[in-house]
Amino acid sequence: MPVFGTVFGTWRDDRPADGKPFIAIRSSGGRYRYRSTILDQDVTARSAIGLACEIMADAVAAFGDEHHDAACLHAAAVQIGARLILFPAATGEGKTLLAARLAAMGARIFADDAVLIAGPDDQAMAFGTAPRLRKSARYAPTAPFAAFLAHYAGPEDRQFLYLALPPDLLASHGECLGITDVVRLRRRRGETAELTRAARGDGLAALLRQDLTPRALSVAAVDRLHRVASAADAYGLAYDDVDEAAALLIREFSKPTGPEVRSARLAIRDRRPAARRHAAMARRFVRATDATRREIDGQLVLMRPGKAVFVLNETAGIVWELLDEPMPVEQLVGALIALFPAIAPRRITADLQSLLAELRQEHLIAEIDQA
Repeated sequence: MPVFGTVFGTWRDDRPADGKPFIAIRSSGGRYRYRSTILDQDVTARSAIGLACEIMADAVAAFGDEHHDAACLHAAAVQIGARLILFPAATGEGKTLLAARLAAMGARIFADDAVLIAGPDDQAMAFGTAPRLRKSARYAPTAPFAAFLAHYAGPEDRQFLYLALPPDLLASHGECLGITDVVRLRRRRGETAELTRAARGDGLAALLRQDLTPRALSVAAVDRLHRVASAADAYGLAYDDVDEAAALLIREFSKPTGPEVRSARLAIRDRRPAARRHAAMARRFVRATDATRREIDGQLVLMRPGKAVFVLNETAGIVWELLDEPMPVEQLVGALIALFPAIAPRRITADLQSLLAELRQEHLIAEIDQA
C-alpha cells in the first residue's frame, strides 16, 4: 500500500526475515483485519490510514520490547535551536498538533507519538515516522499554519492527516540527541498558555507514566529514565490555544539561558482522602515490597506493577522510608515530631493519618494484622 511509504517515513527494517511474519493482513469489503505478534486477537480497521495507525503502534511496541534496557515513550519531541524538548503526554493533550505548529514556526520535529531512549548516553532516538494529526472541529488553524498543513499534506481520511515533511523539518530514523527539557502538557478549555518550572521528580513521573512497551519497565530502563530526568530541566505547559502555546515555547526556549519562568506550586502531594480523626495509634503499617523507587531532588518517585506512578514529597518520603519494617502509628508520630519540632503534634498526627490512608488506598503500604 502506498500509504505505508509515507507513514513509516525513513524507518526501514533491513533484517533478514526468519519466516515468521510480524503482522498478517487480510482485506475484505474495504475493511482490513490484521493480527500481530503483539496482539492476542484480530483487529479491524476501516481504512488504509486506520490500518497504518494500528500497525505503527504495534511496530513501535515491538521495537521497544526488543530493546529491554531502553525506554520507549508515548511522546513528541521538538528541536528548538540546540535544545531537544520532550513532550510526554497521553492521547488528547495535543502534542502532535503542537509539534506541527512549532515546525511551521521554524522548529524541527524530532519525533511524533513515540520516542526511544537508549544507548550509553541515554539519548533520544527518532523513529523517522510521519507526524499524524487528529482532525478536530475544535481547532481552526491560522492562515499561515493552514498553508503549512496544505503544503505538506500526506495521506488522510476522515479522522487523521499525515504530514510528509522533508529532513529539515523531521528527523530521520536513527538520529540521536540528548534531551535537554521535559515539558508535561495540560490542555484545558479557556486556559491561558503558561509555562512553569516543575520539580525533576514530576518530570521523572511524566516519563514513567508514558511507557509504551507491553511489558513492565526493566530496572535498567527505569534507571535510564531517572538519569534523563536528573539531567533535563522539567516544565509544565498549561494551554488551550495551540498558536499561543507554540509562540510561548519558541520565545522561551530560544533564549540563550533557557526559559525564565516561575516555579509551579506542588499540588499533587496535597491530594489526601479524608481519614478518621481518631485512628488507633497502635495500628501497624509496612511499605509495599513491589514498588520500584527512585529519588530525585528530594522527591521520591514510586512505580508499582501495572505502571502506576506516584510522587511523594519529602515528608511522605520519610514516612515511606520509616516503614521499611512494620511500625505502629504512634511510633511514626513520635519520629515526625522529633524531625519537625515547630509543627504542632496534633497537626502532625492528623496529617499522618491522612497520608497513611492515601498510601494504603494506593496499595503503597499495607496494614499488619494485630492478631
